[in-house]
Amino acid sequence: MNLPVPSLRPDDGDELAALCKAAGDTLRLNVLRALANDSFGVLELAQIFATGQSGISHHLKVLAQAGLVATRRECNAIFYRRALPPRELFGGKLHAALLDEVESLQLPDAVQTRITAVHAQRAAAS
Repeated sequence: MNLPVPSLRPDDGDELAALCKAAGDTLRLNVLRALANDSFGVLELAQIFATGQSGISHHLKVLAQAGLVATRRECNAIFYRRALPPRELFGGKLHAALLDEVESLQLPDAVQTRITAVHAQRAAAS
């Protein structure tokens, strides 16, 4: 006898869990802080946080699944920026509160120095 399999649909709790998971890592919070006023590519973020490209890609995937980052494509490069909080949607208040709290984070001096270096590399390339 075959029983019908109910279709699974995302639950509102899944969205909140994704936000909480994204906020549960210091590097992801620092990435959100770095993306406050600028957008960066994966390789630039790997340079800024002195970490491997695959690791940064994983963290960006978690942030994207939570709706915390948005992307734009330029030729073959994908740039990440912070997504605006959807205040009117479920989870929007938590998203906005998380970004407000992230604003109070101070990036380590070494990270700030590497951001300046990335900006200098962009200027030299253009």
